[in-house]
Amino acid sequence: MEDELSSRSLFVTVLEASFMIVLNIVSLLGNTFVCISLYRNTALRTTTNVYIFALAISDLLSAIFVMPLAAGVLISSRWPFGEALCQMHAFSMLFTVFISPVTMGFTAVNRYVKVCKSEQQYKRFFTKWKSRITLASAWFFVAGYIWVMRLAGLQGFYFNPEYAACLNEHLNNSAMIIHYFVTIGFFFVLPLAITIFS
Repeated sequence: MEDELSSRSLFVTVLEASFMIVLNIVSLLGNTFVCISLYRNTALRTTTNVYIFALAISDLLSAIFVMPLAAGVLISSRWPFGEALCQMHAFSMLFTVFISPVTMGFTAVNRYVKVCKSEQQYKRFFTKWKSRITLASAWFFVAGYIWVMRLAGLQGFYFNPEYAACLNEHLNNSAMIIHYFVTIGFFFVLPLAITIFS
């Protein structure tokens, strides 16, 4: 597979790397502006915007820890950053991919309750403090899941040239079943179902 990455034409290499760099810059700028706006404008510091801020932070994590390294791989046609950064890159990639739909699911519930329930019910379930605790718990759960799978020896992190990124590898069939059950069920299907219902 690494041969396929290094055998790309100059045109394809420049095109892929350019798209990744532009996407990285747009993501950095756009999400930084969202965070600055929420920080500087006190009127925007609403309960709903706690979720918007969390989404912007998860996208910023991708723009800082995932996309620049992927751009480096697309430019050099290999993983030039060493094993430690590969481990960090794989964790960051999984974390940002999993946490975004979870955060969107929470945002959908917030909007549903705000629109369809009374103001009293909304304020009972959604204060800034409760929203922060809920999001922090979800973030810790996702990060903990990734590390438990890794530290328990059920998954490894390795460079996959096909994706120009370091990713997870299932070390046995049980690990694969657990991984897909948790990630598809809790990190994608459940948030999607909640969003569709909301």
